[in-house]
Amino acid sequence: MSDVQALNNQHFNSHADQYDAHPQAKEMTERASAAVMQEFKASTSEEIVQNASVLEFGCGTGLCSFQIAPQVNQFLGLDVAEGMLEQLNHKLMNNPENEPIRGKVKTVLHQIKDDAPLPEPEFSEYLAGPNGGFDMIYSNHVMHHIEDVQGVVKILATMLKKDGWLLIVDFEPPKNPQDGLHYHHHEQPHDESPKDGQCGQGHQHHQHQHQHGEQQPLHRCARSHQHGEQQQPVQRCPRAEAQKSKDEHDFFKDESGDIAKIVPHKSGFALEEFEQILKDAGLVDVSVKHSYGMNHTRQGKQVWTDAFIAKGRRA
Repeated sequence: MSDVQALNNQHFNSHADQYDAHPQAKEMTERASAAVMQEFKASTSEEIVQNASVLEFGCGTGLCSFQIAPQVNQFLGLDVAEGMLEQLNHKLMNNPENEPIRGKVKTVLHQIKDDAPLPEPEFSEYLAGPNGGFDMIYSNHVMHHIEDVQGVVKILATMLKKDGWLLIVDFEPPKNPQDGLHYHHHEQPHDESPKDGQCGQGHQHHQHQHQHGEQQPLHRCARSHQHGEQQQPVQRCPRAEAQKSKDEHDFFKDESGDIAKIVPHKSGFALEEFEQILKDAGLVDVSVKHSYGMNHTRQGKQVWTDAFIAKGRRA
């Protein structure tokens, strides 16, 4: 387990019982689930949606899970933070409104790997056999916590059925570096102005304090913007360090005012970057687009964030 993964586990385990109380957490996850289901329904038939087997990667306390599960047939929530899953399962079994979905929702504590995408008995139940695999896999504001995003997306792609869909919701860059918006920085500018829409999760992820700098063309020498590895600036790219400082906004900061170490991708994901990630994972019919925007209250300040939704199909 990497240092970043260990820090993430520690953070979410220690905050699990308070996570649902984060400002705007409910609104974020309602928008996320609406966006995911809208794209899934637009991409396949009503029959497949109603009978779908679905995996949520990074399900956290279930804020998004409880929005998606009633609309599908089988639902598996996967997370690496035991405390978050304990909260999900407690709500599943004790909240009366979740009684209708108790028979279809399961959870698993697991870190996916090439040779073990799921542990047993979940592997045999969901992935084994000619009809194994999920009709949809989605994540909600999780990928910015993952160091090797490309590696994780490739594994998730192999867990889909033929014609199954992978849907990813995560952060876009700010419109203006002076706005105090966004957790991450993207290298592709938007054509549209911030607006309300639908989405969100960060282990449902997350109400972290992240922010972006200005939107610029893709900066190939600044790889830390692409796959989250914090590297020294490349000498032949003198703008890298200046850009990095602009990316580190209040939304990324912890209670001490330091930049959160649990977020490798402090600059988020450029839309064209994430499109390439899905294509490199072997997915087809790939699209990445703006999904929603909303305000967050962070340390007494309003921070605007935009989110994208990306999707790809297993051929």
